[in-house]
Amino acid sequence: MVATCCVVSCFSRRTADCEKRFYRFPVDSTRRGRWIAAVKRVEIDGSIWQLSQHDRVCSDHFVGGKQVPDPSHPAYIPSLRMVGKKDVSECSSWQLNRVRRREALHRTRKQAAEIILQREADLHAIKRKIEHDHGLYCREVRPATL
Repeated sequence: MVATCCVVSCFSRRTADCEKRFYRFPVDSTRRGRWIAAVKRVEIDGSIWQLSQHDRVCSDHFVGGKQVPDPSHPAYIPSLRMVGKKDVSECSSWQLNRVRRREALHRTRKQAAEIILQREADLHAIKRKIEHDHGLYCREVRPATL
């Protein structure tokens, strides 16, 4: 699987001949928070960046080229070439349009799923009513047995 660096303006990708390392964000919440703050990333629409399990930081952003587990070491947190994108005006119009199209598509799919779920619930209710009415009909038609 291809890994890319999540730092803004870093275009590092893991390839077969790549010497760089790509590090996952730490599990420890304190250290993870410091990494997220160091990345200085926001979404194109200006909202808070949501970290995913696939996000990585490449070795270019660590002092000495690799992360170190010692909190007193400068390579504990990525700190090199951390540009960040803080202003939506830095985004191009095609990027903003792309985000808006994705959001519209997501809303459309969500609405379609809600309609399907509602129709399935309606069909289930109709089926229960038919079964109930059929049960009443069968009791009325059957002759009483002695």
